[in-house]
Amino acid sequence: MSNRSIYLGIVACLAGIGIWLWRVSIATPETPPDSPPEVAEMPAPAAPQENPPPLAAVEVVPAPPPVVADPQLDVHTAVADIAALLRVGDFANFIARYLPPGMINQIGPDGLLQMAQTMTRANTPGTREYQDTQQMIQALEASKTTEPSLNDTGDQAAFPPSASGGSSRIRMIKVDGRWYLQNF
Repeated sequence: MSNRSIYLGIVACLAGIGIWLWRVSIATPETPPDSPPEVAEMPAPAAPQENPPPLAAVEVVPAPPPVVADPQLDVHTAVADIAALLRVGDFANFIARYLPPGMINQIGPDGLLQMAQTMTRANTPGTREYQDTQQMIQALEASKTTEPSLNDTGDQAAFPPSASGGSSRIRMIKVDGRWYLQNF
């Protein structure tokens, strides 16, 4: 493989990341620095109810799960983030975030180019790669609410096959406090 092919593969990955960053920047509008903050008018206090509902009739809504700034810090949020990235076809960020450190050097430029080509086919319905990706998304979705088994040091997690919705386990590895997908 020529150097040109390697550079084109790297440029394609960087372009994908650039497009994602652009999409994120237009999705979060900024307020001009000179504009005063908007002040909401307070509604008039409501008149007290004559017959308030009994406490037993009040529906208790559970609090949403805590927001984690970096999804890789918790194994469950990492699994949910991987599923979300695969679901929308954001393979550049999937590779950049969840390929374990050092694996890029092991794979090399040729391997990264081949991975990018495989990921491109994963967006094409009817291909084996598309079906594999859909199965992986289902397995990740099923694993989000299951506690994985951890090794003695707590840096490797395995979700059981029944929880991952298939016959293979979802395996994660923790490196420097961040979770990565171990079984690609």
